[in-house]
Amino acid sequence: MVIGFNTDVAFQGTTYHVQTEVKARAANPRVETRLYVGGAILAAKQTSYREIADIKQLERVLTKVAAEQHKSVIGDIHAGKYAGNRVDRIAADLISSEPLAKILARHLGFQDEPGAAESS
Repeated sequence: MVIGFNTDVAFQGTTYHVQTEVKARAANPRVETRLYVGGAILAAKQTSYREIADIKQLERVLTKVAAEQHKSVIGDIHAGKYAGNRVDRIAADLISSEPLAKILARHLGFQDEPGAAESS
C-alpha cells in the first residue's frame, strides 16, 4: 500500500512543500506530514493508526485520513501559522499523541459511549 500526497504552496513570498505519507512500519504505523521550506523540514505532524491497523478497508480509511491531514497543514499555511518560519511558535501543537480512533470518531461525529465522560 502506497498512499501519499505532495503539494507546493506559495504564501507571502515563501514556497512551502507539504508531503504526506502513510508509514506502515509494524512498530510505529502512522500518517506523517512534513512541511519543507527550501529543502529543510520546518514542521512535522504524525498520527498513529496502530489501534486500527487490522480493520477492513484500511487503505480507504488511511487515504481519507492522510488527505485530511494534508489539507489541514495546507490550511494552516494559508492561515499564516508558518509565516516567518517560526518553528518555536508552532512546534508544540504539531505532534499529535491522540489515537487515530479518537481523531476519526471526532471527525465522523461519533460521541463517546455513555459513562465514558470524565466526572468532576
